[in-house]
Amino acid sequence: MFSWFQKGKYRDEAERLLQLSSILSIGSTTSVLDKFPAVEAIFRRPGFSVEGHWDFFLTCAGIGTGLYLFGEQRPTDVRPFATELLKHLAKWDQQAVPAIDDFQKFVIRNMSAGFDLPTSVGCWVVWNIKGATPSQEELSAAPVIGGLVVSGLRDWHKS
Repeated sequence: MFSWFQKGKYRDEAERLLQLSSILSIGSTTSVLDKFPAVEAIFRRPGFSVEGHWDFFLTCAGIGTGLYLFGEQRPTDVRPFATELLKHLAKWDQQAVPAIDDFQKFVIRNMSAGFDLPTSVGCWVVWNIKGATPSQEELSAAPVIGGLVVSGLRDWHKS
């Protein structure tokens, strides 16, 4: 009926999800590093950059999680919202679109194997910031990292 209104609404929601995910990324760094020395060791590797690794992958995890939660609550709106979101992602970072695609496949596969959403999200983040298969010690941070993302975005689309 009011398609022009919906497009604006989706645009605003896409912008809000990107902003919230970025803020979540920046705000979670210290708490994760303080609790998980194995993750801190990843941060100290040569070539690691907080902005290029942690901020990017945690922001993408937030966006992917936000899209997942949006789809659970508003399944009929998810396709037009995702279309608008992809436009914003491409403007933010060209690598974000393939990263979100990888995130979605990874999380769905892990949830199908019996892992919960927070653990699946956290595993994706740890795997990607390391750039290789994480150790068990590194993976011990996954539920906490994923929990930060999921709880931080649980009702983002309802406000």
